[in-house]
Amino acid sequence: MEIKDFKTDAYFLQSEWVINIQVPSKAIDEFTKMLGEEIPLTQGNYSHCMYVRDAGRCRFKGNEGAHGGAEETIQEVPSAEVIISIPQEYDFLKRVLEAIDKYHVHEEPTVRITEAYGLRSLYNSDTNNPNRYWNRDDKEEIHGTSVK
Repeated sequence: MEIKDFKTDAYFLQSEWVINIQVPSKAIDEFTKMLGEEIPLTQGNYSHCMYVRDAGRCRFKGNEGAHGGAEETIQEVPSAEVIISIPQEYDFLKRVLEAIDKYHVHEEPTVRITEAYGLRSLYNSDTNNPNRYWNRDDKEEIHGTSVK
């Protein structure tokens, strides 16, 4: 059996591209909002799906030809990483990359694309499972808070 054919009674695997995008922390809220509005980042029955990893730093030095010109010093800016996954469809990938170009603050954003498999639910699992967030006493904290 190949990994692409893996399936259980509750889950299956789906091929996807995982896209990592580095974004200055100051611009992360605007970028994620616009990206989520432009692209239907779906995972099963959920939309606006992305992971934001905070507390990084991006380093760079503008060289001749950069929009800001050649710089004498190396710059460092607090940054975050946005991680999304999309179907392995070239037209969809093009839409995502166009949205990144449109909303990112850098003229050459750091973007990495990896082939992967994502776990997808068949939505027939035991809804009474005590580990599911809706069955827990701390469900409000685990489900999250509303963002603008």
